[in-house]
Amino acid sequence: MVAVRPEVRFFIPCWKEPTLSGNGPSAHEILYAIRSAVGHRYPLWQRPFFILALISNTHGACQFHIELRLEELGQESVIQKTALLTIHLGNDPLRVQPVSIMMKAAELPRPGVYQLCFVWEGATLASSTIHAR
Repeated sequence: MVAVRPEVRFFIPCWKEPTLSGNGPSAHEILYAIRSAVGHRYPLWQRPFFILALISNTHGACQFHIELRLEELGQESVIQKTALLTIHLGNDPLRVQPVSIMMKAAELPRPGVYQLCFVWEGATLASSTIHAR
C-alpha cells in the first residue's frame, strides 16, 4: 500500500499543553522565543514544552517524528529527536486530527535560531522557528 502524504495544517509550539475547547483546538502560551533566566548563560536546559499539530489528508496510521534543530550558517544540527510517533487517523482523509506532542527537556548549546520540524518519511512537512536569546 502506498503511503499518503499527510498535510500538517498547523504546527504550534507552546508552553502549556494544548486543549480542545469549544469547537476547535487552542494553544496556550505560544512559544516564539527563549530567553535565559537572569544569572544563567548558555548552554542551558530548556524545560519541556508541547507542540499542537493539526493533521489531515491521510488515512490509517501515520508515523512521524519531531526534531529540534539548531540552524547555523551552511548547516543544521539536530539537538533533539523524538521516538517514532504513530497516530491513527481513521478512513476519512478530510478529517482534521489534533495531536499534542510533548517535547522533553533539551540542552540548548548556544543562542540562535532553532527549528522544530515535523518529519514524515525523511521529509520535513512543517516547521516552526524559535529564537533563543
